[in-house]
Amino acid sequence: MEVFWGVLLGLAALHFPGCGGHDADDPNKLQFEAAFQGRCNRGSPCEQLCYDLHDGMYECDCKSGFILRADGYSCYEINSTVSPSTSDDLRSPIQEEEDVLYQKDAVFDALELISNVSTETSNLTSPSSTTQGPSLEQKLTEISGVPRATLPISTERPCPLDCGPGGGCVVRNSNEEPACLCPLGRGGDRCEQEMEIRSPRFTGSSWLAFPALRGAYKHVQVSLELRPEAYDGIFFLTGERDDMAGDFMALLLHQGFVEFRFDCGSGVGVVRSEETVLLNQWNHITLYRHRWDAWLQLNSGKHVQGRSKGLFSRITFREPFRVPCQHGGKCLTSEESAVCLCPLGFSGDLCEIRVDLQVPSFNGSSHLRYRGLGEEALTWLDFEITLKPTAPNGLVLYNGHRGDGFGDFMALYLRDGYMEFAYDLGTGAGFVTSQHRISLGEWHRVRVSRTGRLAILSVDNQLPSEVLSPGAFTQLSLPLNLYLGGVPNFGLVSPQVRVRAAFIGCVQMVRINGRTVPILAEALGGANVDNCPHPCIARPCGEDGECVPELDYFTCRCKPGYRDQLCARGPPAFRGTDSYLHYNEAFTLEALSSDPLDVNVRFKVASESGLLLWMNSGDGGFMSLGLEAGALVLRFTVRGEEVVVVHNSTTVHDNLWHRVKAVRDRSSAVLIVDNGPALTRQSVEIPPMSVSLGENEGLYVGGMPNASLLSFTRYKHGIKGCVADLVLNTDYRLQVINHSEVGHNVGECEV
Repeated sequence: MEVFWGVLLGLAALHFPGCGGHDADDPNKLQFEAAFQGRCNRGSPCEQLCYDLHDGMYECDCKSGFILRADGYSCYEINSTVSPSTSDDLRSPIQEEEDVLYQKDAVFDALELISNVSTETSNLTSPSSTTQGPSLEQKLTEISGVPRATLPISTERPCPLDCGPGGGCVVRNSNEEPACLCPLGRGGDRCEQEMEIRSPRFTGSSWLAFPALRGAYKHVQVSLELRPEAYDGIFFLTGERDDMAGDFMALLLHQGFVEFRFDCGSGVGVVRSEETVLLNQWNHITLYRHRWDAWLQLNSGKHVQGRSKGLFSRITFREPFRVPCQHGGKCLTSEESAVCLCPLGFSGDLCEIRVDLQVPSFNGSSHLRYRGLGEEALTWLDFEITLKPTAPNGLVLYNGHRGDGFGDFMALYLRDGYMEFAYDLGTGAGFVTSQHRISLGEWHRVRVSRTGRLAILSVDNQLPSEVLSPGAFTQLSLPLNLYLGGVPNFGLVSPQVRVRAAFIGCVQMVRINGRTVPILAEALGGANVDNCPHPCIARPCGEDGECVPELDYFTCRCKPGYRDQLCARGPPAFRGTDSYLHYNEAFTLEALSSDPLDVNVRFKVASESGLLLWMNSGDGGFMSLGLEAGALVLRFTVRGEEVVVVHNSTTVHDNLWHRVKAVRDRSSAVLIVDNGPALTRQSVEIPPMSVSLGENEGLYVGGMPNASLLSFTRYKHGIKGCVADLVLNTDYRLQVINHSEVGHNVGECEV
């Protein structure tokens, strides 16, 4: 297939996370696989078998002698006289293309797609070789009836050209002259010219390479501005691997029509424009894909869209061997996949997301590592753990004696929904299992108590179970590391442990021999640990408090001096001179510049005079609220004049709490004290503009620096009192309690 001929003006991509990829068991049979959102036990449509996957997905399967239909959930018998082609779930090829039906192991053959293939076809990433893969094949033109895909590119003719630094000489065909492939920014027959490229033009043998798409597994949005000069060619191509073996995504021109082709691991899906491109004119292409759905628009034409029918929905756009895991993560590979093992404090497919861990969540490839119990569990061991599993099998806790899994060990794990504790004192393993299965997705308390050979297991309110280990030995020696949630390698786990999968779910409390273990603070290391959905993630106890999870709620462990259950201190107290809070961040300035401006403040003062609030959004005016000779006074400027509203019918300097609402609306104002009558009488004065208003931009509470100067001598000092609550425009509440970052010489009010 040809590379794109034409000019590319702009390419914009917006992408969000996901993944995918599966191989066929039998390439000679057309089979279907499907993944659906939800859980098997919540009304799945699977006709015979259902298996829960990860990320809230499940897939359907069929019993022996049956094959899954194209809808992904119903089955038909292999030897049945009823052909599946007569079913409503299989369509004509045209319908399949419109619905973006993904067929497992379909092959994307460039020669079958384009009849007028140029003899100058080249690889997108290496002009001296061809690539083949199960999802995308690129073949050269045929010679003497033999497909060139089976022949190596000829290397008999030497390539004599000197193409300069970064350039490459290539002979694509024995009948052609050698040519230079120049690096970006160079041009000419020998790459001797420097070129400033603004809108790149491609000649059919050109290409640009970019880093692999990051986080584009579920969601991709692409906009292209281009001017094609031929009716066939590739706009862009990206995939799981450089040789396109695996998942891929391609946008291309085929006989003038724009086609989007992509493979999530279960076959190629196609979305094709209904109109052809305009040659030698600028065209606009918009492409959007989200999981199963994709739509394409050429210029101002119709949105062509399609949806897959119950098949895998996520594409992998990376090759872990080439894209290293970030922040010290390690790439763990297998024959079929690769995963980044992220250090503590990071998550994401490439460990690119920084996480403030509060309540750890384990995903099946996670673990936390601690100092082993050693001799602390010789004759007696008692531990409690609070957990919320989301899978029926998984290793929760493990500590052993030898690195090969033999010798003493203790393990707590889930097996088919039952909690089980296993241990070996050196003369054979003992097993104790819970009386009943535990429910998934809910918090449970598990306690294990072992004295000598006797072990007792208690789960929630179930009756305890107990067992005696075989043999005569009574001591347990555990010198190796203790693991929570899984292990880095199951080779170090005793073969007596009856699960070989890591725990999936959340753990919020571990107590060993009467001591609560700080799960995160004492961890020596770990991998792929994320946050569990829990209120503690929002840090409700503030910067100085510790959030202690208690099932679905929490309590705050506060330092001395805090007054309430959320570790909050008392309201700020102001001493009158050089004592204030100052807010000048963008949100506050935006609120102050609004018109009308609504201010609601709760305060108590004992002095008859002082500045309570000073507001300046930086637009050349101000608004203030203060006490003058015992009266509450609102001032603000409009068109160079100062508007004054005086409220003297309510005493507010009595050292009692009062709430005041002040509203400025253009050139008028309203002042309300303690939900009393609104006062609107106002007068106009000429302000003494002695200083620049830009010097005191923002919101000052309780006073301000150089109050007499900056308030134009209206106030000589701030208030002596407290402010407990301050709200702007009914919904923007300022944090006045924990004020360490914005306060100056501020104390704590006695409540």
